[in-house]
Amino acid sequence: MNSAQQLPSEAEIKALEKRAQADQEKWEADCASGLQPVKGNTYPVRSQLKAIGATWDRDENAWMIAADKLAQAEAIVAENKPAFRRTRKPTVGHSDVIDGYLSR
Repeated sequence: MNSAQQLPSEAEIKALEKRAQADQEKWEADCASGLQPVKGNTYPVRSQLKAIGATWDRDENAWMIAADKLAQAEAIVAENKPAFRRTRKPTVGHSDVIDGYLSR
């Protein structure tokens, strides 16, 4: 340990323990209430998620919703999934270039 570094003070340790306890209690409350995270690209449909009762959890960085509405929320996210499109044309002969380089 570098002599310039200091150990955390008692107050800092207690503050960290208090934060950890609060996080644990919040997680247990979320589990008990049946809240589930909504996965996927939720930003474009955030107003629709709000309308069905989802709430943004900043700590989880996810929309949380009751388990009985999770399927509805996932359907909203799935409907808004953008169609796949290629952004660049594949390079012609790319594998030939690599093969030629490796055979040197």
